[in-house]
Amino acid sequence: MTDRTPVIRRTDLSDERDPALNGVLQEWRAPEASRDLDRRIMEDYRKATRSRPLWHRFFFTSVRVPLPVAVAALALLFIAAAAVIRRQPDVTTVPPAVTGPGGLQASHAEPPLVIHTSLEGFQPVSDANVTVMEEHRQ
Repeated sequence: MTDRTPVIRRTDLSDERDPALNGVLQEWRAPEASRDLDRRIMEDYRKATRSRPLWHRFFFTSVRVPLPVAVAALALLFIAAAAVIRRQPDVTTVPPAVTGPGGLQASHAEPPLVIHTSLEGFQPVSDANVTVMEEHRQ
């Protein structure tokens, strides 16, 4: 690959190469800036930096965050979400009671799988006795 950019040497830029150009450049003065220039520049500056509404700044502002900080924040967010989803409620379960030859007994075995149920022989209770108890929280 060849570089097509011309090489400029310091000797090529010296004033000794063209004394006529050197004389013209010493005599030349830049024109004065117009009186309207300052006003136009200030108008353009104010237009570029004018205050936008709060909602516009909120939705269109960017915040630069280093990648390690962003990764750590996302990891903490996922861990916290997983902990909330997996958290089990603090409920104490009581195993169901079964009737046996000696009366009611606590069952420590798994309850049987019910495949078929029937209300045959169901007798409604003639007298219901209901007691409402307050919940005790610790």
